[in-house]
Amino acid sequence: MNEKILYRDPNIKSRAALVQLQWDLYILTPYYNFNGFERWLKFRIEVLTKWEKERGILSCAYCNKSPLIIHTNNRNPFCCTLDHVLARSKGGSTYNIKNIVACCPSCNAKKSNKSLDEFLKS
Repeated sequence: MNEKILYRDPNIKSRAALVQLQWDLYILTPYYNFNGFERWLKFRIEVLTKWEKERGILSCAYCNKSPLIIHTNNRNPFCCTLDHVLARSKGGSTYNIKNIVACCPSCNAKKSNKSLDEFLKS
């Protein structure tokens, strides 16, 4: 299935529905070509699932909110997101596990592309 058709499909009313559809395609299509956003979704789910198995409960690295859940809807306040400690816009690596922490959506939005020191001072 062509990616461009998915983004222009009039039946998809929200970003959450698109993310869920993309995830369903990943599950149903073993040879789906991941790049860009789809690749990040796959990486995010793999990392969070691995951390959840290792640690038991996921919690926010910044505010310690827990338990965080692995879900595709980032509007859920207990949804677990990944944050780049050194922002990608400042040269941080996208897929380097040492540059990524689990956090809640509100802390992820507040941190934005600030450095860790800037974020902790605010």
